[in-house]
Amino acid sequence: LTEIALILPPRSNPGIKSLLIRDAANYSLHFKIEYEVPCNYAMICAAEHPNYMKILDLALLECMPELCVNLKSLSLPESRVLSVVPDRAVISEVTEVHVQIENFPGTDIADV
Repeated sequence: LTEIALILPPRSNPGIKSLLIRDAANYSLHFKIEYEVPCNYAMICAAEHPNYMKILDLALLECMPELCVNLKSLSLPESRVLSVVPDRAVISEVTEVHVQIENFPGTDIADV
């Protein structure tokens, strides 16, 4: 079993995109990804705010109005950092750091 993770760029329009993976021996695999128009939570939530952390966590394509939150009624426990990996870096190299945070409200797309 081999798992390959692809980072696909956003597209400006919905539709089906054909993809090809090829190795050094010229063995290839073809597959398709369907791009759909996501829910416009800014419009759906209107006077409230989208909970982007939950939206991204659930990876939903359909709109769910229950993912809108009223910030004035929002009562969350204190946010805290659960882990930082790695917690050290070499100054001459680029380092990707993963931080796990609990109870961090993401109510603006810039938060996530």
